[in-house]
Amino acid sequence: QKAIIDAVTGPEGFSLIQGPPGSGKTRTLVRLVNAFLLTNSKSGHRARVLVCAPSNGAIDEIVERLVREGFVDCNGSPIQNPKDWILRLGMPSRPNNRELMSVCIDSRIQDMYTTSDQCNKTPEVEKLKKAKRSAVQKLTKISAEISRIQASGSSAGGNLDGLNDELIRITKTIQEMRKRLVALKGKGGSNRRKRFSRKHLQMLRQELVNQASIVCATLSGSGMEVLR
Repeated sequence: QKAIIDAVTGPEGFSLIQGPPGSGKTRTLVRLVNAFLLTNSKSGHRARVLVCAPSNGAIDEIVERLVREGFVDCNGSPIQNPKDWILRLGMPSRPNNRELMSVCIDSRIQDMYTTSDQCNKTPEVEKLKKAKRSAVQKLTKISAEISRIQASGSSAGGNLDGLNDELIRITKTIQEMRKRLVALKGKGGSNRRKRFSRKHLQMLRQELVNQASIVCATLSGSGMEVLR
C-alpha cells in the first residue's frame, strides 16, 4: 500500500490500481485520500479530492469506509468529525444507512430546513404554547369537577352554573390561541419557503460542495452543475 500511495501521490503521470476482490483496493483508496489531504496541507494548499465510482453501491462502499475509518492530520492525530469533510452527491443506494445519509448533500440541506424550523420557535410562539397548555389543564380539571357534581346529584346549582360559564370561557380562549398559533406558524412557513427557494437551494448546494474537502459521486453524478 505504501508503494502504491507513493506512486499515486507523485508529481507526474497517473496510476492504475488493479486487484481481485478482497485484495484491499478500497482500503488503499481510503489511505490515498488521506495522503492527498496531508500532501496538500503540508504544501499550504487547501486539500480537495473528488472520488468517483461507476455505481451507487461502489461509491457508497467507499463513503462508508471514509466515514468509519476517518483521517489523520500532519501530526498523525485523528481528525475530529470526519463527516464534516465528506459530501456525497446524489442519493445513496441504502437510504436507511445513517453513515451514508449523514454526508449526503440532500440530508445536509434537510438539516438546514430542520434548523430553520427550530429557529422559528420565537418567544411569542413558546409563550402562547405554554399558556395554551395551562388553559387545557384547567379545562380538564373543570370538566372533571362538573362530571363529579353531576354524578353525585348534588344540589350545588349555582356552583355548577359558574363552572359551566368558566368552561365556555376557557374553551373560547383555547380556540383563539389555536388560531393565533396557526397564523404564526403559517407566517414562519412562508418565510422558510422564501428562504429556501429554488435559487437559494442551488446556492446551498454549491456552498456545501465548495466547503467539502472530499466530494464523492458516481461517474454520472460527477457531471453535476455544482462541480462545473
